Parts: sequence; C-alpha cells; structure tokens
Amino acid sequence: MSLTKTTCTFLVAFWLCCLSAAPVLAEYIDNIPPGLPLYTDVPTAYLLSKGQLEVSASYRTVNDTVDIFDFKESAIPGDNIGTLGDYHGLQGIFHFGLRDGLQISYKGELRELGLGRSRGDVEVTSHDVMLKQRLVVEDSWYPTVALGAFYRGNRGENIANPPLPLLPQGTITFGGIEDDSYGVTLLASKSFSTRWSIHALAEYSRTNVNSEFGIDPAGLGASVLMDLADILEESDYQSDNFTIGFGGVFQITPKFVVSADYKRIQVNRSSESRTPPKAFNSNNVVAWRLSYLTRSWLAFSVNGAYFTNQFLGEIHSLYNATTARKFNKDYGYLGIGITVFHDFSSLLFSGRRS
Repeated sequence: MSLTKTTCTFLVAFWLCCLSAAPVLAEYIDNIPPGLPLYTDVPTAYLLSKGQLEVSASYRTVNDTVDIFDFKESAIPGDNIGTLGDYHGLQGIFHFGLRDGLQISYKGELRELGLGRSRGDVEVTSHDVMLKQRLVVEDSWYPTVALGAFYRGNRGENIANPPLPLLPQGTITFGGIEDDSYGVTLLASKSFSTRWSIHALAEYSRTNVNSEFGIDPAGLGASVLMDLADILEESDYQSDNFTIGFGGVFQITPKFVVSADYKRIQVNRSSESRTPPKAFNSNNVVAWRLSYLTRSWLAFSVNGAYFTNQFLGEIHSLYNATTARKFNKDYGYLGIGITVFHDFSSLLFSGRRS
C-alpha cells in the first residue's frame, strides 16, 4: 500500500511539474509538423479520428545473442543452457476510429517461451480487444481523458507432451491452459506542444484461469491424489488485477519519435489458489520505442521491455501460486516493428453525417 501511495504521489508531482514547465519550454521548442499518429501500444487517451486506421506489426525476441544485460540467465534459476529462457513473439496491433471520440483496438500476439532443448517451447496465443471512448477534451490545465473497456485472453499449449508417468501406475496429461480477463482502464494525456506529451493510466481487471489436466488414477494412493488435487486447485483460480502507470512521447526531429512507459501490476489471487509471498504478486514493467518516420503514412521502430517478474500479470495462466516463485526474476526483450497509417474517412463516410 505504501508503494501505491508513493507512486500516486509521484504521478501527481510529475504532472504538476510538467504543467509548470510547459510555458517555459515552449519558448525553446519549435513546433514540428506531426507525422502519422504512432499510437502503436502506447497507453494514451488520444484517439484516431473517424475513419482513420493504424496498423503495426513487430517481432520481439530474447536469446543468448540479444541478451546483452543477462536478463535471460537471471530469469531461469539453475540451468540456462541452450534455448531455456528464450522468447520469440510476433505481434500485430490494429486501431480504427469508429467515429470522433470512439475507437476500437485489437492486439494479438503469437509467443514462444523456451523450456530447453529437450522440452521444446510453451506456445502462447494472446488477444486484446478494447473499445475506448473519449470523455474530456484537454484544455490549458487539464488533460484529455478516455475510458476503455477491454477483453484480454491467453491460451498456452505444449505444456508437457507426452503424458507423464505416475508411479506405481497411472499418468497425468497436461493439455492447454488459458486465462480470460475483463476490465476497464482510465487514461489521461496532456500535450505541451506538437512535439511532446505525457500520459497516465489506472486499470482494473478480473481474470479467470482454467487448465486442462487429464489424470488416469489407476493404482494411485490417496496421498498422491490429494497432492494432484492441490495442483489442480492452484491451476484454476480467479484474480483481481490493479495497474497504474505513466509515460511520455517526444518527437526529437521531424523523422524521429521516442516514447517510454512505466506501469506497476498488482495481482490478488482468489482463495482457490494458495497465495504466494507478496513479492510474487507484483510486476514492474518499463517499455520504450524509438520510431523513424520515413513517410507521412509509414514508420519503422525498435522497441524493448523490461520486467521485474517476467510476464507476471501479462500471461496469468502461466503463473499460479507455485510457478510464480520460479519467475521472481528480471526479464526483457528487444524488438523491431513497422507501422502504417491511412485515412479512410472520405471513402467510408462520404455523404454521411458525423
């Protein structure tokens, strides 16, 4: 709780500092004509206008070559030989303005998390759909405010194959594992020139985690069955998730734009899952992007992210009360991406009223 209060206090102080500095900085910052919106995955309250479309695709990875800060080694305790701890992800993002002040967004990702040469990769498919409504348009001393309602889901497969033998008899089969989250997010953004802006968010979501375990109990004793029941209980649970964060966007030159965000995720699991120590219920995430605008409708970027508890709070189904202890480590990845923008308003809404 003290950390939450400290973070909120910092957000307020940061916001007031930026408001106070804006008139002074404006005298030294020349306005640069903006290019495409470049919203990508920035948690901003700004929305595309009616008929505008922005599509992004990126590839993110970490392996022994990319891992210059040794995140992969520290992420997996013990053996980190070969592909253990490797990550590969292909992400697509879609934003479309349904009307002025209302936007729909979709983010999908195919991920592979390395378990080592002999065990292969966990394959995770992720979906994120959000409908965002603008509530307030900014003025001199207050920001643009938007409210978003969203669904997020992850489906993990290839957890273990083939079935594992249980002595003296019986087997346990690990199928897919999935989580579904529904929530709302409140976003605020404030621009101080055409070159730079800041944003903040507060978010709540409710997650249901379900697993697919098949057990052949032939010949198993009561104690073994009770242990298996505990495993199943930990793998099917609910959680309440709270997120707060802030960040900024700055256009360095007419061609280069940089942005960075910080967010803290707090996960409160239900009684169906034994609660791990508090250190394994939170995650701090820092993301950054550097984009190069080659045209008014095209941009290329490099991006990255850093996590204090790997994907805790991002892929709920992989981290229950037991497995969360194994991921109380730093993690990160690097990526490259492309973004395209087009205004379809004249084509789709010609002759129609707003």
